[in-house]
Amino acid sequence: MIAALHGEGVNIVATIGRDGDRERFGPRPDGVRIENFLPQQRILPYVDVVVCHAGSGTVLGALAHGVPLVVSPLATDQFDMAAQVDGAGAGVLTDPGSPTRTGIRDAVRTVLADPAYRESAASLAARIAAMPEPGSVLDQLSAYAN
Repeated sequence: MIAALHGEGVNIVATIGRDGDRERFGPRPDGVRIENFLPQQRILPYVDVVVCHAGSGTVLGALAHGVPLVVSPLATDQFDMAAQVDGAGAGVLTDPGSPTRTGIRDAVRTVLADPAYRESAASLAARIAAMPEPGSVLDQLSAYAN
């Protein structure tokens, strides 16, 4: 995904997991930052697009901040999440099961060029913000379970 955006004139922040080896990426060009982990709430307010494999935490975090997505699912429920992002108009589904440089690059270009994706993501962010806090529905869930 990083290589797909090389030369696109964008800054890239990639997270590779707590146990990931940042050195395996070798020297990085200006504008590329690789981290093991970053709290989403600290970075998402400054992001124009999220490129990911459509894990639920990343998708929901991005949408809660009104950030459109490029999703390229690899496994499990990622395919369902990616289809929902695409269906909601909050991002582009590309290369399911096998991400390609061209697919990722073209999808990022599409999302950045068309404000409808950001508008859809912002609409979903407003809906997410209007949802009750988890603690406030606990009693309802308990009653439902009984």
